[in-house]
Amino acid sequence: MNKEDIEVLAEGETLRVSYHKKAETDKSYIYRGITRKSFDLAWKISAKLNIDKLEASLDKGLLIIEIPFSQIATTKTITIK
Repeated sequence: MNKEDIEVLAEGETLRVSYHKKAETDKSYIYRGITRKSFDLAWKISAKLNIDKLEASLDKGLLIIEIPFSQIATTKTITIK
């Protein structure tokens, strides 16, 4: 797969990764080692992560998605009066 074939979408609190297989020409194969099927996966992302600064890369066929922690989601100590 090429990086142009994979779609990474950030929709609100949802991260969606999808691939849609293109139609192949009429070729007959004796053996095909790796099967490529369409997929559409989605994950709910915690508010602790900053989805706006999401970065995705493809390295040697492995999709790497990096999501940094959000600065807003730090813990706060409250003093009891």
